[in-house]
Amino acid sequence: MELAVTQTDLSDPAEQAAVLQLLNEYSQLPHIAGQPLSRFAQDNVIDQLRQRSNLYVFLAAMEGNYVGLAICVESFSTFSAAPILNIHDIAVTASARGQGVGYRLLEAVESRARAMGCSHLSLEVNDANPARKLYARFGFNAEQDGKPADRFCKKSLR
Repeated sequence: MELAVTQTDLSDPAEQAAVLQLLNEYSQLPHIAGQPLSRFAQDNVIDQLRQRSNLYVFLAAMEGNYVGLAICVESFSTFSAAPILNIHDIAVTASARGQGVGYRLLEAVESRARAMGCSHLSLEVNDANPARKLYARFGFNAEQDGKPADRFCKKSLR
């Protein structure tokens, strides 16, 4: 099994279709949204991703098929005076889970973050998400300084 992870070219129609398909599958997981992407999101997400200069999108391909996706957003830490790379979405198609795809995506993200001089990687994970174990194996800590890590909160505006 050959697995390749590359940074995505969002001007390539095949890679656009792969990103949209993987995001739509990911959205349907019960611990994510439990439903497909909205028609609005499906119609606009690729154009919106292409307009942002602080986004990094990675695709994993196995035997010619796209099987994984990571979408990362560069931010900035005032405490470390350095960039941060946040893994906003990471998804592996159901048929490829358990085959190292998620780990390889994380390796590609970490490599990019190191090249950018980032102080750290960040992500949010729902307690019901089985990928928590992968993140722990990769070195993400659920605690900071011996205390439970902060949970991210959001306020919807739509």
